[in-house]
Amino acid sequence: WGVRDSYPYWHDGRALTLEDAILMHGGEGERASVAYRQANPERRRQLIAFLETLEAPQTAEVPEAQ
Repeated sequence: WGVRDSYPYWHDGRALTLEDAILMHGGEGERASVAYRQANPERRRQLIAFLETLEAPQTAEVPEAQ
């Protein structure tokens, strides 16, 4: 996912926080957005803390052709 490495968030960079990105979701992501809105503040904090741990995978170095 690489959330930690993808600031600013949202498809076009409009979301300055992860919470903004979550709350902007509609369509297929609307259920997740609604569930986030209904969660208590501690649960929301836990989710954001988890998302902030998700790093993009390191790219493998390709050996040079000989």
